[in-house]
Formats: sequence, C-alpha cells, structure tokens
Amino acid sequence: MQCIRKMLFVLILVCSVSVAVAAGLSRYSAEEVYDFLRNTDSAVVILDVRTPEEYASGHISGALLYDYHGKEFVRKLLELPRNAVYVVYCATGYRSIRTARFLQEQGYDVIHLDGGIEAWKALQFPIVK
Repeated sequence: MQCIRKMLFVLILVCSVSVAVAAGLSRYSAEEVYDFLRNTDSAVVILDVRTPEEYASGHISGALLYDYHGKEFVRKLLELPRNAVYVVYCATGYRSIRTARFLQEQGYDVIHLDGGIEAWKALQFPIVK
C-alpha cells in the first residue's frame, strides 16, 4: 500500500512539473500555427525535434531537424540566431514542449505546436516526405 502511495505521489509531482513547465509558453493549435505561417511577415524557423526516422516519415515543409536525442542537441539550439520566431513540434508534444520552454528561457521567441505533427496531420495540412 505504501508503495502505491509513493508511486501516486511521484505521478502527481511529474504532472505538476509538466504543467508548470508549459506555463507562459505560447501554445498554438495546429490550425493557429498553419494560419500564423501563412500570414506572418516575421522571420520564422520551424524546428522538428523528432528522430531522423520520424522526420523522414513526414514533416512540415521547411522544418529543420533537431533530433531531441542527439548528442549535440542543446549546443545546436544555443547556436540558433535570436532574430526569428521559432515554431517547435514533435510527434505529440512532450519533446517539443520541453524544447520550446528551454528556448524561451534562453530568450528566444517561441511558439509550441500543441499536439505535434499528429495534430497537424489530423487536420490534413500538408507534409513533406
């Protein structure tokens, strides 16, 4: 019984941290990101933080692959210029929300694509293979 209580406590803690990490972050739905990309005059960089295999299976046109699990991931992020808006996505949102929050903490202008590429594809927005 005590083991179950500990597991429940850890689960609640993890969920609380996830919500706190996402606080204050610009979070757009797939439809909002699609509209933003079509209508903005800002310099925009789209970051896909999935694996190379996931990227090859389909990605948003123009997206740069920054493998979340890659050895040089953080270094590459910190080398990004600061004069753009970064739209960050992954498959469903876990890797990208962590990445977006990190970039935001470093002073970057970031938009998180809630629901990731799966939300994008569900609305039948274009992808590149």
